Amino acid sequence: MKLPEHKHFFAVNGKKAENLSDLRDLIAEMPEKEFNHHVSGQNDFANWVRDILHRDYLADRMEKVTSKDDMVKLVNDEMIKDREENIQGVDEFKRFIAKEFIYGMIFGIIIGIIMSQLF
Repeated sequence: MKLPEHKHFFAVNGKKAENLSDLRDLIAEMPEKEFNHHVSGQNDFANWVRDILHRDYLADRMEKVTSKDDMVKLVNDEMIKDREENIQGVDEFKRFIAKEFIYGMIFGIIIGIIMSQLF
């Protein structure tokens, strides 16, 4: 999903993130002082993840993190989970298509046999 420019995460250093991968890289490269700026008081990372990406569960977990390394690991773990869920969804779709094809083929054979008997 492509976010409009005004919904990107803008860091104090002028860099921006459009998705979790960008955010992870941004945090990893960010000096400790800039990271602390974003997590002290209101957690800017958690707010953006909640308000823009609509991932409340991740945002709740991010609010509790004060270490840059822990934040990078948390975002990375979420990305891995997303990838695994996406792969699982693709596999389920393939099974569904294969099942529907087999049912259609069997139905076609039965109709073919019935039609050949009638004519």
